[in-house]
Amino acid sequence: MSYNFINHAHKILNYLKRSRLTTISQHYVNFTLKLNCFFTPRMPESSKIPNICITKIVDVKKPIFYTEMAATLSTLHKNTTPNELWDTEKLIAEKIKESKSALKDGNVSKARSILEDTIKTYGHAEPIYVGMQCVYEMLATIAYQNRELGKAQALLITLVGKLSSSGVKYDDNTITAYTLKIARLYDEQKMDDFAELGYKRCISSSQKKYMANHNNDETGLLWLNALYWYGKFLEARERFVEAKVCFTNCYTICGHVKSVQSEQAMVILYDVSNMLLKTGDLDGAKHHLLDAVILAKKTNSKDLPILYVELGLISLYKGLQEEAFIWCGTARNYAKKNKDKNTEERAIKCLKQLKIY
Repeated sequence: MSYNFINHAHKILNYLKRSRLTTISQHYVNFTLKLNCFFTPRMPESSKIPNICITKIVDVKKPIFYTEMAATLSTLHKNTTPNELWDTEKLIAEKIKESKSALKDGNVSKARSILEDTIKTYGHAEPIYVGMQCVYEMLATIAYQNRELGKAQALLITLVGKLSSSGVKYDDNTITAYTLKIARLYDEQKMDDFAELGYKRCISSSQKKYMANHNNDETGLLWLNALYWYGKFLEARERFVEAKVCFTNCYTICGHVKSVQSEQAMVILYDVSNMLLKTGDLDGAKHHLLDAVILAKKTNSKDLPILYVELGLISLYKGLQEEAFIWCGTARNYAKKNKDKNTEERAIKCLKQLKIY
């Protein structure tokens, strides 16, 4: 790989970074999540996270493209000089900037038109230009927000195909991450067979890659994310035993991935507990909830009362009325303080069953 082409790849990335094109505005793009928000950061009852999760492709503090991938793509433009290639990438970056500006102004149709025209002009090139990854992802985001799930899915499938034909390896984290996005779209459309194949492919690929390099936090997070969403897929289809295995594995992996935050581990513990409860293991469910409470207190999580309600309900099921009263009473007080009406109502319902409220 020549020095000039590597320099060119870095030049592209630095330009994108300076142009603030490293991420799509969170105001109108819920399709992409920050790295520190890898999966739902709140319990299901209070979650405001969108229905689709995107794994780490972008981070607000990092370039949108992996440097290695950018260098790989740039070397394949054999009939183009570095200056010509740079000029084209700069034009694409300007189009992205224009579309972001249109989105900021609330003009979604204009943004979509700019992006579609960019694909018509530059999308035919092989290998794919580095900036086109952002173009396809932004269009997929817009389609998703308009509930055009099939279109969003088609755009991402096209992007994966172009990256693959451009020399990006099948086990590259970028490919795996987009495959997980596509699986989530199949999931939303109730296309279960395709969704499950996608989830399993992502889990297998990221697990194998992580086991070969335990220090790769990025791959570890991707593996964790794939396992988590496959677990949610299984839970939604009442395959609770299989879901429990997924969530338990997630929690095990948490101890080895440095970037996992306490609140994320708390969410996983909650899901493990939920699956144990649904499979009849009340003691196991309680044990994991108590661990989740420790993490919730550590992070000052507003979801602490949700955990207290769950503990109260388990105590109620076991006939431990005094214990149930303590948990549910505490949950009610915290929920009222946090103005969490849903959790407060659940706590009151529990207390009414105790004939105390």
